[in-house]
Amino acid sequence: MTPDGSADLPRLLKRLYRFRREAQTSPRHTLSHLLRPRRKAALVAALRRDWRGGYALTDRGELAYVPAPLEARGEHLLFYGFDMPPPVRAFSPAA
Repeated sequence: MTPDGSADLPRLLKRLYRFRREAQTSPRHTLSHLLRPRRKAALVAALRRDWRGGYALTDRGELAYVPAPLEARGEHLLFYGFDMPPPVRAFSPAA
């Protein structure tokens, strides 16, 4: 926490990274899986409170600007990355 009571943004992004990584690697039907919704809600609340806008790296290596204040679309981008239909992906340079 910073002196003004807000969380440190790099620390929040690290929590987000760990949360996404765990979602990809942890098996279902574990205690971690059961606690996941509560952990996500706490992380979203912290991000909405402290997000100042900036670039975020998605799991696929895409760099995206997420403006402040954090709203539903920006939250989805931070947690799940871009949704691109397969025909569009075929024409994109990063495909």
